[in-house]
Amino acid sequence: MLLLLLLLPAAVLLPLRAQAGQIIGGSVSLPHSRPYMAYLEVSMGPVNTQTCGGLLVKNDFVLTAAHCSCIAGNITVILGAHNVHEPEETQQRLRVRRIVPHPEFTRDPFTNDLMLLQLEKKVEVTEEVKPLRLPSVHSTPKAEEKCVVAGWGLTSPNAIVPPSTLHEVQVQVLDEDTCTMFYPGYEHASMLCAGSPFQRGSAYMGDSGGPLVCNGVPQGIVSYGRVNGSPPAIYTRLTKFIPWIRRQMRLFKQ
Repeated sequence: MLLLLLLLPAAVLLPLRAQAGQIIGGSVSLPHSRPYMAYLEVSMGPVNTQTCGGLLVKNDFVLTAAHCSCIAGNITVILGAHNVHEPEETQQRLRVRRIVPHPEFTRDPFTNDLMLLQLEKKVEVTEEVKPLRLPSVHSTPKAEEKCVVAGWGLTSPNAIVPPSTLHEVQVQVLDEDTCTMFYPGYEHASMLCAGSPFQRGSAYMGDSGGPLVCNGVPQGIVSYGRVNGSPPAIYTRLTKFIPWIRRQMRLFKQ
């Protein structure tokens, strides 16, 4: 571990962070190949709109990051999109009926960064819009396992305008010691970190709330990353929160 620290450039060791959301080192997704992906428009006022990613987990529920919400903000969820700036026939736009952030969410630092959105109505399930089943409480990715994260966020730390099309990148799950080295506040029980620091591939700004999918199973939700966009990034570990998610969905069942 000491040798690894000595080999890394000083900039990599800085505990800088930002809201995660860029797909760095990735490529354009095959159109509509990830029908569980949600695009969130969070209106903060007449001219201020933020965007996040999300995961459709049931016909009327989307998971995202709690930091994507504002009490005063109105959220529109777009499903079935590849190009979010085009009126694709596959798209379904729905308002959010109820915002349910995790009650123990904190912003400084981000912990329990998870939020459930109840849609105003059930989606129409199509080839382009399909929920992705939650993992079991005992499911967890192993270190070095390859996973995929996707989103519509910026594609480089220097980019100003995000892409209109869905991008994705393959990332590698890292072991607990390595995650703690990069993020001193890392909590193994509630967090995952992924993205090899020696390869260009990470999530950074605009993709917050999108899913980390490993072997077809969602295992994490994008939470935050490093300011310079370099790997790894932090994800909220879903297995810890499965009982809470299911309880909320039962409570607010339409």
